[in-house]
Amino acid sequence: MKLAENLSRLGTETAFEVLARAAALEAEGKSIIAITASPGQTVTLSAAGSSDPDGNKITYRWFQYLEAGTASRTDILRQETSKITFKAPNEPGRTVHIILELRDNGTPNLFAYRRTVVTLGDKCTSY
Repeated sequence: MKLAENLSRLGTETAFEVLARAAALEAEGKSIIAITASPGQTVTLSAAGSSDPDGNKITYRWFQYLEAGTASRTDILRQETSKITFKAPNEPGRTVHIILELRDNGTPNLFAYRRTVVTLGDKCTSY
C-alpha cells in the first residue's frame, strides 16, 4: 500500500515539496558521507541496519565510482554484503568515492544509493 501511495504521487509534487523532502532526508543523515583515511589504511564501511520500508529483502552492491574520485582503483572485498573493506591507496590528498546500491526484491525492484567520499590524508577519522 505504501508503495502504491508513493507511486501515485510521482509527478504531483511541487518543486518546493521535493526540495523540502530532500532537506528533511539530509537532516536525517542521508547526505554524502565524508571520512578521512590514512594512505594504506584498511577502511571498513557498513550498511548494517539498512532495511526496506515495505519489508522486502534487500541486496547490497558496493563499487568504486572512479570517474568522481581522484585516486586509483582499489579492490573492495565482499562487494555483495552489508560490510566491506578496502585498502586506501597510497595517494595523499586524493579521494576515493564508494557507492552503495541497495535493491529490494519487490515488483518493481526499487533502488537506493548512498555515497561515501574517503579523502586520503595524514589523519584518520572512523565511522
